[in-house]
Amino acid sequence: MHTPGYPRRSGAGPERENVPAGGRAEAATEHTRMPRTAERRVTALLLMMTALTGLVDSMTFLGLGEVFVANMTGNVAVLGFSLAGASGISGVLSLDALACFVFGALVGGRISARFDDHSRLWLGAVTAVQALLLSGALLLTMFALHDDLRAAVAAGGRLIDTQPSQADYALVSMLAVGMGLQHATAQRLARPEIPTNVLTTTITTFVIQTRLGGGHGSRGLRQLVGPALLLTSAAVGALGFLKVAVLFPLICGLALTLASLALATVGSAPAPAGSRQRAPAGVTPPSRPE
Repeated sequence: MHTPGYPRRSGAGPERENVPAGGRAEAATEHTRMPRTAERRVTALLLMMTALTGLVDSMTFLGLGEVFVANMTGNVAVLGFSLAGASGISGVLSLDALACFVFGALVGGRISARFDDHSRLWLGAVTAVQALLLSGALLLTMFALHDDLRAAVAAGGRLIDTQPSQADYALVSMLAVGMGLQHATAQRLARPEIPTNVLTTTITTFVIQTRLGGGHGSRGLRQLVGPALLLTSAAVGALGFLKVAVLFPLICGLALTLASLALATVGSAPAPAGSRQRAPAGVTPPSRPE
């Protein structure tokens, strides 16, 4: 059907909505801007997750006897040391952290699969649960573990002859479930150049991509942001735990989680890698460079 004011089109095929050139350019620009905004949000979320990893592990490693709640590579190694009879560490506490991390990752995977097409709901639900778990861990530490952790600080780390208490297991369980949720979410967001936990592959990839390592040149400093941020957050968490207050890492971690919750639920929704956003009618989205 011919629309007055527009030239006729030749050839068969379904008709498209006629959009003036200026409106088409404006819509295409808006379509390009929206994915870029979502990508920035994903990057910010992953960086917050990385910082949270360093904060919580600094507290549990120094205060609970060299146990990790986010770094499961370290936990498996510590568990092996314990099986060999090493003193000053708790293999049972590491096993508890590993089991709860796996449970949290399972829950995170199920949530992401269930709400795959609703990233705002998915990320909001995961981050809200993590905030609740961190809040519970903060309250537990405040009322049941504060004195024990202060004694660990006075000794420069957990006392060797101190056995884990029920409160220790509860704290590790809550934090490990929360970190399992987080890392399952990070895997779903799939930005390998921004790791939130495992750094061995990231550092190795960066090195072999350099010309010195036989590659064609590194992709840039973005690959080093994750390791640098984890190092910084672990150092800040350890300094805060040892020099400021034993609650310092958890307070900072809860603040980061609440900021992540706001970022995931307010404004444009962050999208997992591989998701595509539909262009407005009559607008051809710009092609990505190969």
